[in-house]
Amino acid sequence: MTTLRIVADNIGKTAVLTASTEAGDLVIGNTQLDSKTFVWRSSGTTEQITAIHDSTNISCVSLPICNFSATATMRVRIYTFSGDGSPAIDTGDILCCQYTTIDKIDFNGSLNSNTFPYGGGTYATIYPDKTVGEKTVIDIIDTNNTNGYLEASSIVIGAVWSPNLNAAYNASWSLKDTSKQSRNDSGDLIVDRGSRYRSIVIALHQMDPSDRENLMQIMITNGISTNIFLSLFPESSDIQEEQMYQIYGKISKLQPVSRFAYKRDKSSLTIQEI
Repeated sequence: MTTLRIVADNIGKTAVLTASTEAGDLVIGNTQLDSKTFVWRSSGTTEQITAIHDSTNISCVSLPICNFSATATMRVRIYTFSGDGSPAIDTGDILCCQYTTIDKIDFNGSLNSNTFPYGGGTYATIYPDKTVGEKTVIDIIDTNNTNGYLEASSIVIGAVWSPNLNAAYNASWSLKDTSKQSRNDSGDLIVDRGSRYRSIVIALHQMDPSDRENLMQIMITNGISTNIFLSLFPESSDIQEEQMYQIYGKISKLQPVSRFAYKRDKSSLTIQEI
């Protein structure tokens, strides 16, 4: 089991973004909104995103809730200074959004942002070696995408925190459905269809002082108002496992931190997708 990875400080949220192409109002700036319906859409399947930001450590780049195919690749180049001609690191083209067909539900239409509010969409993520930089360039190649264009609802660029002692094995994933059921006078079951969103619960049941300090920092800085990105099984050989347990969203409730042994604390995180 790989150690979970969390990005709590997402520099992509405040970066100056440009994209090689945009479709009408579906501009790259939409990825900085907390929305599944206002997305970035390209006009092709080979595209580039450039982010200019404050100098920071970067070890994760993700485009959560996107329409990429399982053969899509991302290449990340990080530049120490925004005006540099050569990157400090170049990942090369890496498969970023692998999955099996279980994620591609039959929505009777294109698997695009129309499906995002109803459980559709996947996560495109890679982890470059930690590098300090002011500019991040993301090249995406997805020539097998049947839509003929790329869509992504969010962007994450930042440094990963991994606890020294991993999360417990009782993590849970669930799909929340806001639909409401009722029965009419004839006894028929009527459904007022609502949206669906994912939720993940993890238990940090063996935190040492360093882990406790980092979790407290997330609670104080992010609270329940600022998004975090979490991957419970990053770079897992089980591609479906990695996809299933990635999430970009907000902590639902700040849970207590409890001391249960000498210099050992425990707590939990419940995160619901944007």
